[in-house]
Amino acid sequence: MRFLIIAGVLMLPVAAKHQGTKEFEQITGAAYSKSRIKVLNEKISYGWSADEKQFFYQTEDAQGKVIVTRLDLTTNQESVVQKAVPKLPEEPRDRQIGRPGYENNRTSDGKWEVILREGEVVLKDLKAGTEKVLAKSDQAGVFRGVAYWSPDSRFFQLWKAKEVAPRKVTYVRSSPEKQLQPETFTVDYTKPGDEITVSVPWIFAVDGSAPLATDPTLIPNPFSVNHVAWRGDSQRLTYEYIERGFGKYYVVEMNAVNQSQRVLIGEESKTFIYVYGYGYRRDLKGGDEILWLSERDGWNHLYLYDGITGKVKKQLTKGEWLVKKVLHVDEKNRTALVEACGCYPHQDPYFEHYVMVHLDSGKAVPLTSADGAHERPVFSAQRNYYVCRWSRIDSPPVYELRRTADGKLLKTLAVADATEFKKQWQLPVPFAAKDRDGMFDVFGTIIFPPEYEPAKKYPVVEYIYAGHRMLSCARIGAHGWLRKVSWRHMGSSWCRLMGEVRRIAARSFMTNVIRISRTRDSSIASLG
Repeated sequence: MRFLIIAGVLMLPVAAKHQGTKEFEQITGAAYSKSRIKVLNEKISYGWSADEKQFFYQTEDAQGKVIVTRLDLTTNQESVVQKAVPKLPEEPRDRQIGRPGYENNRTSDGKWEVILREGEVVLKDLKAGTEKVLAKSDQAGVFRGVAYWSPDSRFFQLWKAKEVAPRKVTYVRSSPEKQLQPETFTVDYTKPGDEITVSVPWIFAVDGSAPLATDPTLIPNPFSVNHVAWRGDSQRLTYEYIERGFGKYYVVEMNAVNQSQRVLIGEESKTFIYVYGYGYRRDLKGGDEILWLSERDGWNHLYLYDGITGKVKKQLTKGEWLVKKVLHVDEKNRTALVEACGCYPHQDPYFEHYVMVHLDSGKAVPLTSADGAHERPVFSAQRNYYVCRWSRIDSPPVYELRRTADGKLLKTLAVADATEFKKQWQLPVPFAAKDRDGMFDVFGTIIFPPEYEPAKKYPVVEYIYAGHRMLSCARIGAHGWLRKVSWRHMGSSWCRLMGEVRRIAARSFMTNVIRISRTRDSSIASLG
């Protein structure tokens, strides 16, 4: 991914530490107080009737009068009503991995109990009162955890961990609080190549047959082994394997009946697999299908796998855009709601958009299209309609009512009015320029100081972060205004965001906030 750079953010705390602190606080305080100027209809209320034939939304006119409007969704007729806006339904929560089976040391039928005693795995017959030792801990590892039973209670899984003492690194504390002389102390610090503690799954059977241990040849260099999940047939169990260095990311299957093991999904890269950022797995139909995100074609896209054969059934999304997140999977209607970026060639590629993906046909229905960053759509209870909210750093929020089936815009409900706000502020200006090679667009934002005069020259504050972590400038959407930067999450207030960015420029600096396309050492000068 492109490196995201923010310039000028750190000037605020630096200035506060030097002379002129009181004056600085007065200037920035005055700028921040202006951010409280009301933006009309920045936030509105809305909701649907139980039968979803009527939609209600509440706005405010310039005089501050609250207006509730009813929209008949069958006739498209509107009327003002004296009625409270219905409550919105709760958004369903998804579990990323379907997990048949259950975790408990006793079976749900009350027949068996698993006991970990002095390193031994003991299976107790609760009716007969007899016990049997199924395995013993050894130098290769210690058994631990709670039994994870297959749906039919014939098998259970436990973890076996090889504990490795971490490397100790010694530091010197030059000025300790309780003594004059320096002192040393140690911290745990695992270095590349050091052996680390790793837990792997083992499968046991209540009939006392030999346990099935993880095949180390399938996962030779583990960084993480997790996310175990039984299949609906109670025979197969899967887990995820991440190789140290993030060059491999597997779903491995263990068959408790025939004692076989295999790599079901093998994601490999010569560079880096961004598992914790773009990785996603969702088991469907008891594990017979798997939704999977992958950057294998150069863009992060959604794939549907056959969970039995391990083959790709279809690539659900494709093209020069990427899926950032899978937000909701409707297994009944076979759809997936995804958050995406780069969907529209002539828009800022960092703007979030939303797409409904049909799992059977592979059809992708865009749910948003406006030139701005969008908030996650809010759906009606039956998910026939939704409301989306979008904005940009130079444009306050807009609310749209749309139809889920095709994403059609039914009505623009409100456009926030920032007239009074703009009397006190000059809004930041977004820009785009080519990088030094003329190949990629660099997106940024110019934040003007108070009482800005176009004919006057201003110093430019520039801060380049050349590290490995990703930052983002104020691309500013309808939510999560400033993310992964020195500022904190500003919630959903467009005004509060404006107050924060204005404080940066309040010291009479022209501030440029830039996202560098692909080079870490780019600067203002490189933009020409």
